[in-house]
Amino acid sequence: MAMWLLVCSNCNGKFAHAEIAPEQGLFDAFARISTKPAFPIGGLTITCPKCGESSVYQRHQLIYQSA
Repeated sequence: MAMWLLVCSNCNGKFAHAEIAPEQGLFDAFARISTKPAFPIGGLTITCPKCGESSVYQRHQLIYQSA
């Protein structure tokens, strides 16, 4: 399944933020069909599951990874 990833600012490890359900349609890197999940103004605080460091992430930091 395709998913949105984030990269930890401390350990540079990639971790899953959200899965993209097949019914949301195919992602086209050029058409931007699949939309990124909404983030609150000011960002979203998330703890890295690999190193435990908490950081504030912005929506533009999401990376698409296909299945």
